[in-house]
Amino acid sequence: GFLVPDDGSPDVLIHFTVLRDVGRRTLPEGATVNCMAVQRERGRQARVILDLDLSTAIGPDPEAAMSRAA
Repeated sequence: GFLVPDDGSPDVLIHFTVLRDVGRRTLPEGATVNCMAVQRERGRQARVILDLDLSTAIGPDPEAAMSRAA
């Protein structure tokens, strides 16, 4: 998926392998993510998540829904 920076700069690709490092596979819409990003040939990409705040999410947490369904 993509992160939308607060400063209006271009979106940042976030691959699930970066999320896996913080124990997640997905993020709910509106979650606040502080990350380090690098410029790649096709755009910016998150390399590491520094902080994650799910309390700002405006949508359901896909991982919580999957857990309840299991």
